[in-house]
Amino acid sequence: MAQADLAFATLSSPINGTVAAVALTAGSAVTAGSSDAVVTILGDDGYVVSSTVTLSNIGKLKIGQTATATLPSSGSTVTGSVSSIGVVDTATDSSTPSYDITIALDDDQALLNGASASVSVAVAVGDSVLTIPTSAAHRSGTDYTVDVVRDGTASSAPVEVGAIGDELTEITSGLTEGDQVVLADLSEAIPTDDSSTSSGLSGLGSSTTNGGGPSGAGGTFPGGSGPSGGAPGAR
Repeated sequence: MAQADLAFATLSSPINGTVAAVALTAGSAVTAGSSDAVVTILGDDGYVVSSTVTLSNIGKLKIGQTATATLPSSGSTVTGSVSSIGVVDTATDSSTPSYDITIALDDDQALLNGASASVSVAVAVGDSVLTIPTSAAHRSGTDYTVDVVRDGTASSAPVEVGAIGDELTEITSGLTEGDQVVLADLSEAIPTDDSSTSSGLSGLGSSTTNGGGPSGAGGTFPGGSGPSGGAPGAR
């Protein structure tokens, strides 16, 4: 009986690592499945960032997509990749469903368990593609047009787009290299001290439906922000 009790008294970690915290003392009474009396082990396999993604963006993610984590504490960046994507809605106080994702980081230098990080995921990239400033592309429903200057006159031209980023948009048809496109709305009056100073850049920042950055720029989520927050943790 004593030998059996001794075997049950031995704690074994399921992973290799370093003991970071012990939340119990000799002689403490604990129950099975306790969430308080725990021993925290930092694994040796690197770090991950845990975050959430909304329903409108979760379909754009795939296992293995490249990601970049920025650490606000130091301003440094660490590369990684999407390692897991949740399928269960974890939102508890919002009508907008959200899902857990995990980013496995490539480098664990200068990282601390529990630190915060912001993450951007490249959901679309392209090499040797024709691009224009995103502010030059105008969307109406599912159609896109671009104002092109030919012989000194600007006219609207329908285009097909590929990946859309915050700064650049891929054009798959409708334009050729060297075409001059209009960024500003030439019909708008020039702002004066007595007039409104709202932006005259038509379509600026309007890439709200697609992520990704052409020419290998590494796209982000709509509006230019990746899944923010999250904390690097040992894995």
